[in-house]
Amino acid sequence: MNNLVRISEIPRLAIRLPFKAQTFYKWWHLKRHPQIFVKLGGALFVDLDRLEQLIDASRGSEASALCWKRKIKRTQTVEASEPIAPAAAAEEIQA
Repeated sequence: MNNLVRISEIPRLAIRLPFKAQTFYKWWHLKRHPQIFVKLGGALFVDLDRLEQLIDASRGSEASALCWKRKIKRTQTVEASEPIAPAAAAEEIQA
């Protein structure tokens, strides 16, 4: 719990975090990942040690891998179902 960073200071700090300050505020508001937040004197802080643990835990989980597989599948489906432009269709017929 020694590694706390005030969320309002994140944009000014030289620390590179994988999330914007707005993301942390949204998570706090929605009560997502409450273990990474600490509120002291009206200021909201992120515990970087716990955030790192959370990220490491999600990297190895099967649920995370499954989510990415679904996302890739959806992207491929959208690309395959896009209509062919009339000019491209005419070129395919002539070829």
